[in-house]
Amino acid sequence: MSSVLGAFGSIRDVLSLVSKLGMSNIGKLIELVKQIGDDNLDVKTRVLAAIEAGDIVADFTATPADDLVVQFLRNAANEEGLWKLVEIVGYLVEGKGIPVGAMPEDGIQVGSPGDEKGFIPIPVMIQLAQVIATILMGLRNK
Repeated sequence: MSSVLGAFGSIRDVLSLVSKLGMSNIGKLIELVKQIGDDNLDVKTRVLAAIEAGDIVADFTATPADDLVVQFLRNAANEEGLWKLVEIVGYLVEGKGIPVGAMPEDGIQVGSPGDEKGFIPIPVMIQLAQVIATILMGLRNK
């Protein structure tokens, strides 16, 4: 707790933040932080909780840029292709192979159906997953 308070210049800063957010939003943030830190929940639930927490905080900032970032993340989280990629990366990081049926036979559609630019072929998806998994494992070993 002292490290959290140490991030603020004074107790006045803490009270200012509490007054801006309001007790209901602080209560929501506490619940969302619990979800984010719960290792028993799946990755998707935890990521969605983090996006929701970011949305609450972004409502109280002066610039609209963070609102745009939250909206981008919200849109990305609605894409099933993203979650397939996360699943495949998870298998690779755990040292497992990509299971049969992890991806549709022809690839993954991202974005509006029928848009050729939003289609990721299976070989590209596997290469992307391998690159991400390699980066994550490298960061883990530091």
